[in-house]
Amino acid sequence: DTVADTFADKQAAREAIEDYLTAAKEPAATRNAKKLSALELTLPEAAEADSALLPAATQTLQAATQAFIDNNADVIDAQQNARQFSSILFWAMAVLVGTVQGGIQAVSRSFFGKLIPKHRSNEFFGFFDIFGKFASVLGPFLYAAVGSMTGRSSWGTLCLLALFIIGFIILYRAKAPLEQLTANAD
Repeated sequence: DTVADTFADKQAAREAIEDYLTAAKEPAATRNAKKLSALELTLPEAAEADSALLPAATQTLQAATQAFIDNNADVIDAQQNARQFSSILFWAMAVLVGTVQGGIQAVSRSFFGKLIPKHRSNEFFGFFDIFGKFASVLGPFLYAAVGSMTGRSSWGTLCLLALFIIGFIILYRAKAPLEQLTANAD
């Protein structure tokens, strides 16, 4: 605001500074001093007094941005490393899911077939199908809702992980009663 306050058209100056800072994000993240020094503060249709202030304001912003980069180099490096690691994790998960998802789909149906009573298999597979359709709506909805509320998609993923844990607990607790039901039916 201090730089913007020196201009006659303060609102236009604030917008120009915001545009400059937006353009400076990429060179700052990559610590590219050459690109950063090429950025200029521009005020379209600026008054003559404001036009005279532009070079000094640009220099001030460039110096402040460069000082910020210099003082936070370790944080910028850590962020870049985290992004690279995140990309590696994404591709590793993509490979794992791609190699096992088809088999898991087949195994889940056969495992479910072992859990349910034989004489009620139609009923239970009907529930299996309905809950599968329900999950195909609920999962993306929860992921999107939690992601949009928190602003981070990783929290949406954690929400889905909670659903897997709940499902595991339900299956684990239901196994003994289902075995007992099967034993009584035989």
